[in-house]
Amino acid sequence: MRTYRCKLESCRDKHPVDSERIMSWIHRFCSKAHRLEFDREKVRKEKEKVKVRKVKAKKKKAESVSVLKKKLWTIISLYIRLRDSDDDNMCVCCSCWERRHYKDSMQGGHYIASWQSSFHRYNEKNIHAQCYWCNVGKNWNVLEYQKFMIKKYWEEYTNWLFDTRNEMINLWATELKELIEQYKPMLEDIKSKKALD
Repeated sequence: MRTYRCKLESCRDKHPVDSERIMSWIHRFCSKAHRLEFDREKVRKEKEKVKVRKVKAKKKKAESVSVLKKKLWTIISLYIRLRDSDDDNMCVCCSCWERRHYKDSMQGGHYIASWQSSFHRYNEKNIHAQCYWCNVGKNWNVLEYQKFMIKKYWEEYTNWLFDTRNEMINLWATELKELIEQYKPMLEDIKSKKALD
């Protein structure tokens, strides 16, 4: 008489078998319960493998330049609006002098447009609190903005910004991360001074 070893790891006992037909039917398990337990264990292991594959697939990818630019602009825009706000968190638009809350229709408006000059896109002296209607509706209300810039920084600096508007600069991911790390503490500092959460 032939013997077989039960495939279930917790059993592994040798058992006699008298025919090939029984052998093929029971798939080398000493009982139906053992076969079901083995099947459940097999399914559980497969699920674990799938989970491991998913975890490996979900490993954090490096952030793209466009994502970092959006992140940086969000931080700088909020910083500029808070910088230009008073103790009541109210901003005065640099081109129409409308007074609004820093969250209410106020934006970080560029004197030299961000699409026009990558060189001055994140320059603090090129960005000021500006209402939505001037920044978007009136195409950043450039004549009034220019008067504000000359009054605040003098004509020489305003002319320099205008003369260097066509200079291009490509910021790589590492440089953008450095700028984010530079502006984050500045933003937190100004938030704490203005008692914001």
